[in-house]
Amino acid sequence: GMALNSRMVRPVSADKDLTELCQNAASHEDSITKLCASPDGRYLVTRDYEKQIKCWDFENYSLLGARKADLGSPSMVGMFRDEQCLIYVENKMIYAKKLPGLKDTVGINVSLEWIGSDSVYNMLPGRNGDIYLILYNQPGSGKKSYKVAKIEKGSGTSLYTNSKTLFTSSEKIGSPALFDNESKMLCYSDSNKVRIIDLESGSSFDPDIPAMNALSEFAILPGDIAALYVIDSDSHYGLFSLIDGHMLWEQEIPGVVVCNAAVTPDGSMGLLLAKADNETLWLISMADGSVIRKFDTGSTWSNCEYIAVSNDGSKCAIACGKSILFFSLPDLTLIGCPVDLDIMKDC
Repeated sequence: GMALNSRMVRPVSADKDLTELCQNAASHEDSITKLCASPDGRYLVTRDYEKQIKCWDFENYSLLGARKADLGSPSMVGMFRDEQCLIYVENKMIYAKKLPGLKDTVGINVSLEWIGSDSVYNMLPGRNGDIYLILYNQPGSGKKSYKVAKIEKGSGTSLYTNSKTLFTSSEKIGSPALFDNESKMLCYSDSNKVRIIDLESGSSFDPDIPAMNALSEFAILPGDIAALYVIDSDSHYGLFSLIDGHMLWEQEIPGVVVCNAAVTPDGSMGLLLAKADNETLWLISMADGSVIRKFDTGSTWSNCEYIAVSNDGSKCAIACGKSILFFSLPDLTLIGCPVDLDIMKDC
């Protein structure tokens, strides 16, 4: 029954006003605060301000599962005990709900008592089921500290038995992204310096790139040779080499604030979400950063900062207020917006 509880609102023409078509075609009862694709690209998971989590089919846009719960912070979508799951931390335990239904708890929960007084600041999924934690600690009057820890997927009934701290720093580990077979981590540190952490040796270095004002997000290109970055509260974005750290190109879209970025699976194109008076989705060439085309969503929501690209690169999805917008690639044509009939009973 849940799989049938959605309907796509499709545009009559490319010129049709999105405010009418999709901003009123609610996928959630409140503004969407997170959107991400499952590891195999089949599902799209969204979460709103009221902690409503939903799982959608990335192919036919059906609503497959939903739950409302305070799942703790942070949370992520990834592999857990060989299942695709929504993974979250609560009371120093890692829990997982299986996709797409979001109802079934997967396997034995993993204890985080070994982190002591540290708290989990962020989480990243490894490709084979490992879990990477960014830990944070600031004693009463002491200095703050950040750590990168790894929980390795083992074997047998317990599966997750090995845990170790890979890197420790007194500076922020912001917007972390894994590359080079998960042996390295890209992040930004204090003063918004780009930093590359070698997780095998526990060392780090800062590429020779000027400090960036309010660095926001990274998107790693296929082959782990370069990274696309965007600067929050600024109109700049750029590409730099992960091999030697030099800047490959930098671009600016005057008059907008670039919020988030994603890269197509073949690495040929990038997607940017930017704000001016309205939210706009930009398609750019990864060769030089030039703009190929754009789509003005018409949205004035302030939290439209999430992009997910399908594994075959044929479509993408963005959060737009209470709605989800699906676009075909590379033409950047609006496909439509899924509606949850439980909250849009008059559709």
